Amino acid sequence: ISLMIKGTEVAVMFYILAYFAGSWAKVIAKRTRSKCTAVFRVAFGGCCVLLAGILSSFSAALFKLASSAAMVCFAAVTLVLIITGVTAEYRTRDKNERDAGKIPALRELYYPVIAAALVAVQVSAVISSRFEHTDAIRGIGIATKVYDTGTLTVSDPMMLFIGSLSHTLGVHPLSFVFGISPVIFIPLYYLCYIAVINMLCDTEYTRIAAFGFVVLLNIRGYQSDVLISCTLLVRWFGLGAFTVCGLCNILAVILTGYLNGRPPKTETVLNNDTNEDEDTEELDMKKARNLAIAIGAVALVLIAAVFVLNNKINNLYAATVNLQTEINSRCSIYEFTPDGGDAAGYLIKGSDGTLVFIGGGGREN
Repeated sequence: ISLMIKGTEVAVMFYILAYFAGSWAKVIAKRTRSKCTAVFRVAFGGCCVLLAGILSSFSAALFKLASSAAMVCFAAVTLVLIITGVTAEYRTRDKNERDAGKIPALRELYYPVIAAALVAVQVSAVISSRFEHTDAIRGIGIATKVYDTGTLTVSDPMMLFIGSLSHTLGVHPLSFVFGISPVIFIPLYYLCYIAVINMLCDTEYTRIAAFGFVVLLNIRGYQSDVLISCTLLVRWFGLGAFTVCGLCNILAVILTGYLNGRPPKTETVLNNDTNEDEDTEELDMKKARNLAIAIGAVALVLIAAVFVLNNKINNLYAATVNLQTEINSRCSIYEFTPDGGDAAGYLIKGSDGTLVFIGGGGREN
């Protein structure tokens, strides 16, 4: 119960910092002439806060500082990030900008509710299956060393940050990774996915379908030793997941917003009718382009998944074909049964001439 309370406090504090640090998202959206949604703001701010912690911990390790110094640096960088972001947002705000305070219609709540339910399923899947994957505990040794000693060495930046944070909070890295981090990392990364989906998909049904596909892909996991470090079911707390699910999605939103928000090269207008026709044509071209990008992205993911799965199946087939013949050619096993009784031992002779003897039978043997 105490871990749940502390995890809730950490998650609430993290998303408050993410919201204020996300002020920079509005500034970037203004510069690229794109729209900044609340989802993108929190996703952008959360990635910025994590990046500040990662860079602070790694920099402290480079200068051989303690984990407490890394946390002080992290707090200072986050504070500067928030202050400068809020100031920049205030300066770029239009005087005539008004808040649309309307209550969303029930139809508009379908997608957020379904997305929240799928994220809850993902968090539950992570917590319930955390001991089934050996990859889920690789790298935690680095964080545990930081937690025990309070010292940093140059290694995985994310694990350094988790170890420093665990040392400050007084929570063991295993408890932090399996009890607190799923509530922080997984919703944050899905907010990044939602920001991309909102940019590429126009209707609620296509957004739900795309988001469901992303969740299914992460729950199922990748059939690859390389891509498994990016799967939210196995390594949701790793640097690979932060890079692929966090930073890449944020950069994709910024790049797409910039491309969509660029003004046309020719601004000569003959009359109002021509202007309206050009606006309509430009809007149709944007929708077609976004749809093409979405279809292309899904196609690339499917092709990659099929390629990886096919490679995995071929490797499995090659490893299992003529398995008994391979075993017989590589080793020979001899059993010793003195006087026809219980086995006294086994002798294993390898193909390279090595001998391994395993004792057996009763104590008299």
